[in-house]
Amino acid sequence: MHHDLVFEIVRDALLSSVYSNAQLQIPWCGRLLKWMVIMSPQQPFDGTLCADFIFDDDTFQPLSMPAHAPKVRELLSTQHYDAYRPPRNLLRSSAFTEVMSALMVAYQHHQLSTVMDSIKHNDRLLFELSTLPDVPGVQLMHVAGKDGEPAKACFSLPLQGLDLGGVLEFEHKTAVSTQTASNTAEGIITLTSRMPFRLTAVFKVSSAVNSEPQLQLQVPQYASSWLPSNFMLPPWTSSMCLMEFVPAVTQKLQSELDSVVKGLVLKHQVIDSLTQTLGTPLELNGTSGIALYSLFYEGCPALLHVDLSTHKFPEEAPVLTLTNVRMLGSGVEGCSIIKDCPWSPRWATKEQASRILNFVKAKLPGFLHLPQHSSHTLSTGI
Repeated sequence: MHHDLVFEIVRDALLSSVYSNAQLQIPWCGRLLKWMVIMSPQQPFDGTLCADFIFDDDTFQPLSMPAHAPKVRELLSTQHYDAYRPPRNLLRSSAFTEVMSALMVAYQHHQLSTVMDSIKHNDRLLFELSTLPDVPGVQLMHVAGKDGEPAKACFSLPLQGLDLGGVLEFEHKTAVSTQTASNTAEGIITLTSRMPFRLTAVFKVSSAVNSEPQLQLQVPQYASSWLPSNFMLPPWTSSMCLMEFVPAVTQKLQSELDSVVKGLVLKHQVIDSLTQTLGTPLELNGTSGIALYSLFYEGCPALLHVDLSTHKFPEEAPVLTLTNVRMLGSGVEGCSIIKDCPWSPRWATKEQASRILNFVKAKLPGFLHLPQHSSHTLSTGI
């Protein structure tokens, strides 16, 4: 097992703490491993306490594995943690990372041994296992059968070769334009290497040779806001193996990502054109294409909410919401949701923004119950 994989899992674990306990939730084969780390406050107050681990798998006993027990024992006995630091700080400890690295290596080997033992009479799965690449990030897991369900073998592979450059460039521009923390884009770049897109295949151990696996694309959290939730994997055919299927998934996902980047850029251009006229938005989500503007129309305050978040943008028109500020809290309906503004995906983004502005300006007199005449002016509330 490669150290990159261990570091990825450790650093991406979700941590919750209660007093001297910390629960690790570690993504693994489409599931979450739940390990408990305990630092007992009843130990001597010398500041050098050794953490205890409780695993959610009774069959995983790293101190009983000859190939791994010596290193794990050594790390547990020589690496200590300050009991007076909050457990949440464990992930910042190099000592904790070393112990977790050794434990994750042992866990991967434990699952490999368990999977191999469970599929030893299944030539199809033995072949699948033999074709898996020796690259960082490959995960294996055996799921015991219960309640009439057969045992299963899970293979999880990182999808390599995806070009995320366009997304990273857009995220960087968004971070700069919205004056967010300077390390936002750097954080995303780091996440792409630690949290790749994954394809997880679950095979029934007792199934026939041509049994179709359960397939799932695992989308990392940083990508969930801009990748359509209804993304469909390509069809699986009975004659293929998993490693033949992976390139088809990668190709289709890359095509979807390229389309997403195009949509993100267009959304940003429309919002930027609106901002040049209406001023800085009160709220802005550059990735989703959502902005809230403050307006004054003949002295009457209003809010304009522009929503370009549909994954079918620019084919679908944006959703506009007008709010009469003077009606807020009065019990009178002061909002109007508009889904039929003039729109064409063939227009340039500046033209799309101009049509939105002209449409809103024409709507405001009636919405604000003002007499309509040509001298009305629209201005920003900033």
